[in-house]
Amino acid sequence: MTKPIRSKFCARSDPHPLRFDGLKNCPKIERISEKELRISWPKFRLSVGVNCEAHVLSESEELARKFAPLAFRERIARCASRIEVSGTLDRDMDHFNDYCFVVEAVERLGNVFVFSQDSGEFMNI
Repeated sequence: MTKPIRSKFCARSDPHPLRFDGLKNCPKIERISEKELRISWPKFRLSVGVNCEAHVLSESEELARKFAPLAFRERIARCASRIEVSGTLDRDMDHFNDYCFVVEAVERLGNVFVFSQDSGEFMNI
């Protein structure tokens, strides 16, 4: 991310950007804190949180140096906040599409770089 998204994600008055309207198995969406949402289905849960701690900037610099394409390195290195998405184990990938939907909703917040720790790649650049 090239700009803090705290105002869009964390403010109590702002609705969260996730809408599951019309889906057969709509999850329960809870605001856990000013910086975290929990999205729950009967057998699966995702957490979506904003991390604006001081170490995020140094980690962004490291990710940019090690993994980012040259054209994006400088922008990624300046990211002082990040959105972290994690979930419970989903061995059969029953909720893979739900995870993708959440990541796509996060991308709609603005300039967001999606990094996969598993592959060591940025997924959207």
